[in-house]
Amino acid sequence: MMIFGTPAYMSPEQAAGQEADSRADLYSCGIILYEMLAGRKPFADEDLVKLLGMQITAQPPRFAEVAPDARIPPALETVVMRVLEKDRGKRFATAAEFREAIEHSSTDVAELGARFAAESVRMGFSAGAKLWAKWPTVLAFLRRGWAGVGQVKAKIDKLAHPVLRFVPENVRRFVVPAVVVALLLVLLFARGGGSKKTVALKQEPPKPKPVAVELKSPIKHIEETMAKGLLTEARVLIMQQISAHPNEGRVRYLLGNLEFADKNPAAGLQAYEEALRLDPGLRGDAALLVNIRAELNDKKVGYAALEMLVKQVGKPARDILADVATDDRRADFRRYAREGCQQIDCGKKVDLVASYSLDLAQARNCEEKREAVQKLGESGDPRAIEPLKKARAERRSLLGGFLSASGNACVIKDIDAALTALGAPPPPPPPKRRRR
Repeated sequence: MMIFGTPAYMSPEQAAGQEADSRADLYSCGIILYEMLAGRKPFADEDLVKLLGMQITAQPPRFAEVAPDARIPPALETVVMRVLEKDRGKRFATAAEFREAIEHSSTDVAELGARFAAESVRMGFSAGAKLWAKWPTVLAFLRRGWAGVGQVKAKIDKLAHPVLRFVPENVRRFVVPAVVVALLLVLLFARGGGSKKTVALKQEPPKPKPVAVELKSPIKHIEETMAKGLLTEARVLIMQQISAHPNEGRVRYLLGNLEFADKNPAAGLQAYEEALRLDPGLRGDAALLVNIRAELNDKKVGYAALEMLVKQVGKPARDILADVATDDRRADFRRYAREGCQQIDCGKKVDLVASYSLDLAQARNCEEKREAVQKLGESGDPRAIEPLKKARAERRSLLGGFLSASGNACVIKDIDAALTALGAPPPPPPPKRRRR
């Protein structure tokens, strides 16, 4: 395999050693346009292999991230992001279409409408860009649709007339629109679907998708290459397969393993996220769980790793989440892991007394302390008595509370109520000293 071209301006298909067509040239023009607008190339790395990998898999940074002062119009950004699509089928088909899109982006109408397309591209969907590119057709469709709505409304008015004639005139004109809106809302919420993913995460993952016959040999070669520690060579092999099989979760999973082996956990998590989206059966993979858990203590990617365990891995991560929820020293990690365990039914694995005792000890204000005290009282666990008594003894903070808010005087009544609920009445208050 031979690759020709300047890596910084090379299209994904060229970087993967595939046959290129005119859309590869449009991609290169997009790189140049991006550089002209932002003052920098979208992808840069001294390691040429990593640079080629970025051309194949990485998304170009948003202009707001790399050149916030440039204030690039959203419509123009939409055009740039479309021409830099990894899938050549999603780019402009011809240079004339590309030029027309650039010219179109300078109009006021495009400036307003392209916000939707730009947001769509940012979220990883090309539908917005396609929609805006076909805006004249869409506009005609909407006009026909609005005419249809008018006809339907006329029919509803005719059917409802026997009832509406008893309604006052100043109220009548609002009735039919209100009924239509109510029906739309019922249909919208009846569709549901928001809880489907949560239900799936509560369950054991399905079996991983079978590897395609044509991928078995390349995947085996990649795994053998990684086992030998030849990470650069393995990266080239993986990028080739990603370009040839962009919807194969197993290849993205191997890329995640490679990134973790190459000490690049942020990229590894990103690759795992895409792998799990393409193949939910990988949720229970042992290597994936080990690599994600190893990053929980990392200051930069630790919380992202925790979010992945909750939102994408689910039930296979219940033991990990229970451990974090029980005794992690970071309060935000504990709380989020507790919420995650509630979603995937691993709450019984969490030691709530240990968890809320840490919350109470680390609370920064009276409200947080009160919440922790109430949770300990509701636990019904006699082990909660000791931390509550300890907190009750810390009535005042340094210098009587003048230099710190760490005292517990503001929650003494709550502590007494919690102790009573646990069957351990609080000690009586000390006797008042007599004045001499």
